[in-house]
Amino acid sequence: MFSILTSGYKGYNKSHYKYISSIICLKSIEYAGFTLLELIISITLLSFVVLIISAVMRSGLRAYERAKDINNEYVLKSSIINLIDKELAAIISKNNPMTKRLSFFEGREDILSFTTASAPVGARGGIFKVSYKFYPEENLLLYCQKIITLPSDIKERPDDITEWNREERKRLIEAGWDCEGVTDIKEFQLRYASKYTDASPEFWEANWKTNGLPRVIALRTWDKWALFFITPIN
Repeated sequence: MFSILTSGYKGYNKSHYKYISSIICLKSIEYAGFTLLELIISITLLSFVVLIISAVMRSGLRAYERAKDINNEYVLKSSIINLIDKELAAIISKNNPMTKRLSFFEGREDILSFTTASAPVGARGGIFKVSYKFYPEENLLLYCQKIITLPSDIKERPDDITEWNREERKRLIEAGWDCEGVTDIKEFQLRYASKYTDASPEFWEANWKTNGLPRVIALRTWDKWALFFITPIN
C-alpha cells in the first residue's frame, strides 16, 4: 500500500513514511473495533434478551408447578372417591337377618361411618367398620377401619384427635383401629337423600336421622359434588 501511495512522489523520506504508516494504522483500528455507542447498544440488547429468556423460564416453571399440583389433587380426589364407592357398594344391610346385627350407618355433614364387606387390600375378608371424619380447621381427613369380631365393636368409634402425628396413630392402633390421615383437604361436605332428586345436593339432609340407609350420598370436595348410589347387600 505504501508503494502505491508514494508512487510518483520523489521527495518522500523516512518521516513521510512513518506519518503515512500511522494514518493507515489509525484507520485500521477505527474500522476494526467498536465505538462506545455500539458497545452500549449491544449490551442493552443482550440484557433484553437475557430478561426475556428469564421471564419465559419462570413462566414455564410456574406452569409446571400448577400442572403438578392439579395432577396431585386429581389423583388424591380420585383415590378418595373410588375408595368410598367401593366400600359403599358392599355396605351391610339391615334387611338380612343374618347380618342385621352387624349393620351400622352414621351420616353427618363431616362424618361418614358404616359397616362393609369390602376388605382392604391384603385382607382375607370379613366385616369392617369404616369411618371418614373431616377436621376443617386442620384441613385433615381421617380415615379409619376396624375389623368386626364382636357385635359390641360396631358401637365403637375412633377417638377424636387434636393433631395427626405418629403418637395419635399409635394410640388408635392400640385401640384396634387402622387409620390414615390425609392432609391438605380443604373441603369434605356430605349430604344424604332417600331418593335421587334434581335439587342441588346442598339442599339435601346434612344429618341422616332416618332408621335405615340413604339411597344417595353426595360428597362435595374440590368444589364439585360426587354422587354415590347405595344398593345394600341383602
